[in-house]
Amino acid sequence: MQRVPGASSTDVCDSSPAQLLTLTACADTLVPSGTYTHVITAVFGSWTTSGTSGTVVVPPSAFTAFVVAAGKPDPVAGTADSLTITAFDRYGNVDTHLTGDQCFTFGGAAAASGVQTPTYPGPGSCSSGCR
Repeated sequence: MQRVPGASSTDVCDSSPAQLLTLTACADTLVPSGTYTHVITAVFGSWTTSGTSGTVVVPPSAFTAFVVAAGKPDPVAGTADSLTITAFDRYGNVDTHLTGDQCFTFGGAAAASGVQTPTYPGPGSCSSGCR
C-alpha cells in the first residue's frame, strides 16, 4: 500500500514491493497534513491488480509550538517591534485552526520593578482569553 501526495509515493503500513502484507485492513497514521490518494496492489500468485482510493484530505493537527519572529532584523530590548507569531503542528505544518486576532501573554524571567508583562493586544482587551 502506498500514500501518494503528488508525483511521489510513500510505502505505508510496513509494506513495500519487496514486503507484501497478508492484511485485509491497514491504518495509515501519523500523516502530515496534505491531500493524498492511496494505491493498493493485490497480489495472488502471478496475478496482480491495483486500485486507487478517492482523495483524502488530512488537515493540520492541533498546534504544539509557536514561532515568534521579530519584524526588525536587530530587535532591541525595550523598543517597539512588530512580531509575527505562527502556530505549527507536530509535523511542522502551519496550524490553520487559529484564524483572526489572537491574544497572547508573554512570560519568562521575573519583570523588573515597575515593568509590566507584555500582553497583546493589551490587558483586558481580549474577550476570548489569552494563550
